[in-house]
Amino acid sequence: MSSMPRMLSKDLIRNFISVVNDPTRTDLVFKVITAPEILTRETLDSFHNKIKQDPQSLKVLNERFEKPWKVSDLAEYPKDTLGYAYARHMIDNNLDADFFEKIPGDSEDSYVQMRMRQTHDIWHVLTGFGTSAADEVGLQVFQMAMYGTRGSGAITSMFILHGVVHDGDEMCDTMAAIARGWTLGKACKKPLFGQKFEELWDRNLNDYKQELGLVSN
Repeated sequence: MSSMPRMLSKDLIRNFISVVNDPTRTDLVFKVITAPEILTRETLDSFHNKIKQDPQSLKVLNERFEKPWKVSDLAEYPKDTLGYAYARHMIDNNLDADFFEKIPGDSEDSYVQMRMRQTHDIWHVLTGFGTSAADEVGLQVFQMAMYGTRGSGAITSMFILHGVVHDGDEMCDTMAAIARGWTLGKACKKPLFGQKFEELWDRNLNDYKQELGLVSN
C-alpha cells in the first residue's frame, strides 16, 4: 500500500520556483535541499546506510576524518597531481574553499553533510565536471547514482525545469550532463566519500582517476 502524499510547505514551493527561475540563487538551493520535506530522517538514514556499506567510507565516518588545507599550498604541487588540479579549479573559478557555513556539532548527520560540502569541488575535479549549471547538475546526478540522495534529485529537477521554461539549448546541455553523470556514477569503482583526499594531493591525477574508474572512454 502506498503512503499518503507528503504536503509541501509554501516556503519549499516558493523557493523551488525561485530557483527554477534563477538557478544562481545558491542560498535558495540550500533551503530547498535542507527543507524538512526533502531532508527527512528516512532520507538521511538511507544515505548513511549506503555510506556504511563501504568499509573505507565507514572508517572515514567513524574517525570523523578531516585535515584542513590551503589552496595556495596546493597550487605549488606538480602540475599532474590531484592537489594542483584542485587548486587550479578553485583559483580559475574564483571559488572559496571555506564557502560553506560550518555545521555545528560532531554528530553523524553534521559530519556527513559537512564532509560532502567540503569535498564537493574535489569531486568536480575527479569527474571532469566544470562549474556551469549543466555541469553542476551532472555532478549531482553522479552523486545520486552512487548514493540515491534526494537532495540531488531536487536540484536536478529544478535545473531541468529551468531549461524547459527559460532555455531550450541549456536544457539539452543539462540532459547530456545528466546522462554522463549517471553513467560515471555507476562506473565509479570506489565510493568517493571513503577517499581521504587530503592524504592524496600528490597522486598523479590521471592515474588516480583511472583507479577510481572515472576516465571517460
